[in-house]
Amino acid sequence: MQGYAAHVLTLFALAMLCSSSAGAQEPFEGPLVPLGEGAGLRFFPAANLHDRYVADPRQSFMKLAYLRMLETDTTDIGQNFFSVSLGGRVRLAQIHPAGHPELGVVFSIEAGFIGIFDLDAQYDGVGWNGYYAFRLGGAFSEQISWKLAIQHDSGHIADEYIAKTGRERVIYTREEVALAVAYEPVPFLRAYADGGWAYHLNRDMEPWRFQGGLEVHNDHLFAAMDSTFWQELDWAATGTWMAGVKWSVEPTSRHYRLAVQYESGRSVLSEFYLENNRTLSFGLWADM
Repeated sequence: MQGYAAHVLTLFALAMLCSSSAGAQEPFEGPLVPLGEGAGLRFFPAANLHDRYVADPRQSFMKLAYLRMLETDTTDIGQNFFSVSLGGRVRLAQIHPAGHPELGVVFSIEAGFIGIFDLDAQYDGVGWNGYYAFRLGGAFSEQISWKLAIQHDSGHIADEYIAKTGRERVIYTREEVALAVAYEPVPFLRAYADGGWAYHLNRDMEPWRFQGGLEVHNDHLFAAMDSTFWQELDWAATGTWMAGVKWSVEPTSRHYRLAVQYESGRSVLSEFYLENNRTLSFGLWADM
């Protein structure tokens, strides 16, 4: 298993190296096509408009973290893990009012992978998730943004865990339509609400999901919390709290965070969605 873990870490290191190298250059933006006098169409825009949720562990970002399992319903696993995420977002096109790229609508695609590896069992994998989404992100003003997306989440159990426990896959798949709004009354504070209705599910899962969170920050420090509620778990809350230091690579939109994260509730691995964990993590996060 050490070889597989090494491959994942190599991919993470290469992605971070490419990001750091690109960060020294001006951000690439495609051509601007005028749409009359009042609007323009920009290909490959720099603007996100509706940013990722900082404390949501199911977002498409880069992460490498040590994870300590404080309490778990999952059997035959250790207490010490490393958690790795690989993912990012590609902004394809934006329509915005002339002279106001901070407004309008952006169409983007994103994809991500999250895996957890057991340090107490020679880096054996426990499981991994795959995500992708097609999304529209928009801004009505500098304070209010929104998101409309089609999102996919599929869960998988690692072969080592199957061999050790004989556990069979749930074959967790969730495909949903999501609608969200975020409000930033002042530059250092953001609140958001997000809801999803699944049009494709496996087994006895239920369609509705609701989520909310709060983020505060200054130039170098941040704190954030996220709570998510699934109908299939009788609306029991899954909470994540995160705090640390942050920095950006100007003039790009890349952001880095060195942080501590506490999670309580449903496992981040979708194949274990009926099992609860309490975890404490420390590591590096990056938004690409």
